[in-house]
Amino acid sequence: MEYISDETISEIKILIGETYPKIKIQKSVFECTVTGCPADGVAVANFIATDTNSIKSGHKNVLITPKIPSTVLGRLNDVVGIVTIHEDPSSHLSIVCRSTGVPVLLVKEEDLHKLKNINGAGNIALDGLSKRITVGDIVVDASTVLASKRKLLEKISSSFNLEIAANADTAPDIADAVKQGFRRFWPRSETMLYEGDTLKYFNALLLEPSNKEIAEKFSERHRKSIQALFFAADGGRVGFRLLDPPSHEFLPDPDNKEEVNELAVILNTSSEDIQARIRMAREQNPMIGHRGARLLLTHETILECQISSSLDAWIDMEEKQRPKSLDILVPFIMHPKELQIVRQKVLALVNRDKKYKGIPVKIGTMVEIPSILFYPEEIAKNADFISYGTNDLVALTHGISRGDSYDRYLTSYIDRGIFDRDPFLILPQGVVENISTFSRRAKQVNPQITADLCGEHAVTTDVIPLLENNALDSVSIGKENLACFAQNLIAYWADAKSEFKRPLQKNLREIKASSLEMK
Repeated sequence: MEYISDETISEIKILIGETYPKIKIQKSVFECTVTGCPADGVAVANFIATDTNSIKSGHKNVLITPKIPSTVLGRLNDVVGIVTIHEDPSSHLSIVCRSTGVPVLLVKEEDLHKLKNINGAGNIALDGLSKRITVGDIVVDASTVLASKRKLLEKISSSFNLEIAANADTAPDIADAVKQGFRRFWPRSETMLYEGDTLKYFNALLLEPSNKEIAEKFSERHRKSIQALFFAADGGRVGFRLLDPPSHEFLPDPDNKEEVNELAVILNTSSEDIQARIRMAREQNPMIGHRGARLLLTHETILECQISSSLDAWIDMEEKQRPKSLDILVPFIMHPKELQIVRQKVLALVNRDKKYKGIPVKIGTMVEIPSILFYPEEIAKNADFISYGTNDLVALTHGISRGDSYDRYLTSYIDRGIFDRDPFLILPQGVVENISTFSRRAKQVNPQITADLCGEHAVTTDVIPLLENNALDSVSIGKENLACFAQNLIAYWADAKSEFKRPLQKNLREIKASSLEMK
């Protein structure tokens, strides 16, 4: 056993600083102080947008708005930073922005109004590190950023003997992560629905699952998207997560005549019929509704389309470009029989068609509904790997709606000591213990099963005891969260009074399962 040396910690600190662009202010015409950073980082742009309609495609935009619209999530390729008055640090938007490297900085209301009206005065620099926003003549130097990110990933991976995967959803995201040195990726397949015209055929399939013609058109487009992921991964491992979010999030507003009419034409029916079907799909509590495995098992055509599309994408590639295995991840299960049914369907498809014979398929599942924690042995018999989705796991364990609770009562609960810290940013001890117990029992039944942890908590020091105790084999983080993760790792080892402080194991995976229980 050995501690991380002071020399190594110093090297990591230097690399962290070099992963951000360097800003040199030649002349300043306006400056203001940042009051908060729900998503940290550094960004410089020459265009200011005040709503999503004014974002200039193909340019670097800073969005300055009192309230951030959810539609900005579809424009993050063009938005490099956001300035607003308030944003919940545990909201979905904050989480996505942190993982994609888009800083979200909070300012006073009067400063926001000044910034909105300062367009054309030069570049705008958002600096979440020094907590300042500057407008003027600004020079940016990002020449060493990419090389420093690669070195930082290599350094913390080797120093902490840790496999770090990237949460990258699209082919460009994965390609960028490859450049940074990542070799394992966890894309969410729902992101692919927004590529080309895939979404309209998926929506049609949601409304009419038995339509084989629509299924074929959806599969054709989906296969191309999946294959693009594999090509971008350049032989790296891709954990292909099946569709998860509530189905009605994709369906158009029933009052959107253009999109409703388009679906009516595709399905050869009336607009009134489409409107009625969309309204029937609405849910009162969509985040615990018809999503994940539930959607896949009630709309089995969608499940079969996703599986066959991934199999076809794999065999259509040259051998040297393929991932070593086709990893299929089943999300949002509440009972082991859901996983068992999906596994049987995958294997049935593989065995039914000769062209699929020999494909090394691995099947895993997300552990994010607390009820599944009761079945570690059953899951271990049907899974090659598991991934703890801590965002949902924390929300459902405590019955808290992420993004709705922060101002309403969560901050008050923290002030009163009901919660010591924000449970969406710091993994609660009870959840840590549940993960430890589940991993121990699952690995006793299936020693080959591997465990990953994703979500906001993957970049916190809360994962370290789980890594030390062999409850986790890897963590998955947003590729732009690497510097934050590195900061947390060295802060943990620098704090001699840490509650969990103990020497780092040379090989975390050699610790016996009997030591898994939290000390």
